[in-house]
Amino acid sequence: MNYTIEPTQLNKMYKDKAVINNINIHVRKEVIYGFVVQNRAGKSTVMKMLLNLTKSNSGEIIIFGKKLEETDFEMLKKISTIIENTYFYENLTDKQNLDLHCEYMGYYNKEHISEILKCVGLSKQSSKKVSKYFLGIKQCLLIARAILTKPELLILDESINALDPEGIREMRELFNKLNTDYITTIFTSSHILSEVE
Repeated sequence: MNYTIEPTQLNKMYKDKAVINNINIHVRKEVIYGFVVQNRAGKSTVMKMLLNLTKSNSGEIIIFGKKLEETDFEMLKKISTIIENTYFYENLTDKQNLDLHCEYMGYYNKEHISEILKCVGLSKQSSKKVSKYFLGIKQCLLIARAILTKPELLILDESINALDPEGIREMRELFNKLNTDYITTIFTSSHILSEVE
């Protein structure tokens, strides 16, 4: 079986407390996988371990068939993510923020920016500074930034929480389109089952 993500026997301790205990996940290539965990049960910790932002105490993580290494930048360039504490340049517009993202990701198809802003419903916002955005609009911009480079793997931690019901429906359609058109594997988490069904 061809898997995109294979964490095996993952364990994580904080002080003397086990936060993650022998987690095993097998996410097949080119699927949308919902990871539903109770609040404060270590969901965000698992996401961070998959991105090498937090080290496990034991276990192994295989991504794209290779063991995850700290300095494997080529592998990490194939991954986009939305996790907690994600920031923007607040004094810039959404388009300027996405321009900068293209630069540091080495992705130079900037014509794609207007298309992505339209996909997330922000095509009319592009002259405003991000500091003027409400939380739901910032969440749409986070999603735009995450999908801009057409990643092979998209890791989303509670990515649609700040959206209204219509926004949630639109983003689900967008993720399905991304999965179908660009063959992106999507690993999405929530503590609410209905959000990932």
